[in-house]
This record gives sequence, C-alpha cells and structure tokens, in this order.
Amino acid sequence: MLKRRGHCRSRIVATLGPATSSPRALARLIRAGVDVVRLNFSHGTHPEHRALYHAVRKAAAERKACVAVMADLGGPKLRLGRLQDDEVLLKRGARVDVVEEPGLGTVERLTVEAEGVVAGLTKGRSIRLRDGLVELIVEKRVPGGVRCRVTHGGAVRSRQGVNLPGALGHLRAFTAKDRKDLAFALDLGVDAVAVSFVRDGDDLRAVRRFCKRRHRDPFLVAKIERAEAVEAVRDRVGQLARERAAKRDLLASLQSDAAKERLLVGELEEAARALQSTLRRMDRNRGRRSASRSGFPSRKGSLPA
Repeated sequence: MLKRRGHCRSRIVATLGPATSSPRALARLIRAGVDVVRLNFSHGTHPEHRALYHAVRKAAAERKACVAVMADLGGPKLRLGRLQDDEVLLKRGARVDVVEEPGLGTVERLTVEAEGVVAGLTKGRSIRLRDGLVELIVEKRVPGGVRCRVTHGGAVRSRQGVNLPGALGHLRAFTAKDRKDLAFALDLGVDAVAVSFVRDGDDLRAVRRFCKRRHRDPFLVAKIERAEAVEAVRDRVGQLARERAAKRDLLASLQSDAAKERLLVGELEEAARALQSTLRRMDRNRGRRSASRSGFPSRKGSLPA
C-alpha cells in the first residue's frame, strides 16, 4: 500500500479522531491526498479501531485510492491520571506529590499510570509534563511516589504524557499491551506499524519477529522519542559514513560494473543523508522548544556538520 509516487518520498499521514471518522470526512481526506491513515492505539478500544479500519478501506475502495492503514502502538509511555476539572494549574515554586495510585488528581497530588517507575526516582530527578513545557524536580520520596518542586509551571490536563529523562532506559518499547494491540492490528490487515519510544534496533527486531510468527510483514516505522534512540541514530550515521568509505575502497580494487558501483554507493549515501537530515530537524525543533522556556538553553549546533 505504501507505493512510491514518482520521485516523492514524503507521505501525508492523517490521525483519525471524532471529527474525521465519518464517511464524509474520510472522503474529504482522501480527496485532499492523504496517503496513510493512523490508528492511535494509545486511545480507543479494539472495536472502535476495527470500525475505523473498515471505514477507511471502504472509503478508499469507493474512490479507487491507494490509502495505507498504520497501527501506532502506544509503547511504554507514562500518562497522568484523571484530574479534577480535567485540568490543574501548577505554579512555579509550589510543591506537588506525584504518586502511582488510583484516584482523582489535584493541584497538590498528581496520579501517574506506572508500576514502580515514579516511586523509584531519586532526589534531583526531573519529571516533565505537557511535552516538556512543565517541569518538576524530585525533592524526596513519599509513600507511593515522590514529592516535587515545580520549576517551570503551567496547566496540565488529564491523560497527558509524563517524561522522565534518563529514567526509562530499562523499559523496552514493545510492551505487553503492544503485543495484544499488534496481534489485533495484524489480524485486521494493517499495512504499517509505528513503534513508539524506540530505544535501539532490538526494539524493532522484536516487533519484526512478532509479525513474522504471524506470517505478516508490515512496513515498520520507528518513532524517535527517547534520548537513547537519538544517540543510536547518531552512531548509525557515523557507521554509514565509515561503510561508505570502505565500500568505495573495496569497489576501487575490484573490476566491478560501474552501474553496480554507483548503486551500492548511492544507497549508502542516501541513507546517511536521510539520517543526518532527520537529526538536524530534531535538533532545530528541540532548540526552538527549549528557547521558549527560561532556564533551558538551546542545543543548536549540537550536531556535527
């Protein structure tokens, strides 16, 4: 389903929600040129995803369009629990407990859906909310969690993501819930699978093995959302550059066909350029986001040219 259109390698991915799941809305999306429809398994139920999947297939068939369906697995992302009035305002300098317990969160007590992760944090660790715009610093442990000081305040909402920089290194991207979701998605017949919070190649290989055991071979997408993955990609860029140089030396010593040589070298160069471009874009985005918060320096220029 993910076919190449001329020399264009970009794809338009649309995430379906309440406003875009009706037949009329799907028809508009397809006419507008959507290539991939994303089913977000961080939210919704299997019956809801099944209904969306069949609606997309029907809408694409009626318009004779080539539209892929991608299952986006939730991964080991931590989320806030339900909050009082669905939103609380955390003020700079205030103290707030972050606990792994059920219940309604308040401005003085936030609940997190986790198992032993938050409770194990030590003094000085950072807890970031709302895509990093709100930051808490751990001061001490309390029963079931930790007590924090708000260093960058702001409003947070129910079910928003919780980021613990450097504290999730032991968690693999392919969780038990993901396995259930992926088995369901493969039975549906999705064309692509997005793996969230990838740490390294082992995470993708685990997903690939899972798919092969079910005689499926979907297109895999690695979502780079963890610091460990960024470093792994940087290492891969350097490795590709070394492989390219070694390949040139090898080909120079062989009586190989010129077209074959250009193909082999071109493939490596293309992969290296794509990875370099991705890393530069990530650094620019991170720099802009960091500059929007006082006290967080931009990391502009952190990637070598």
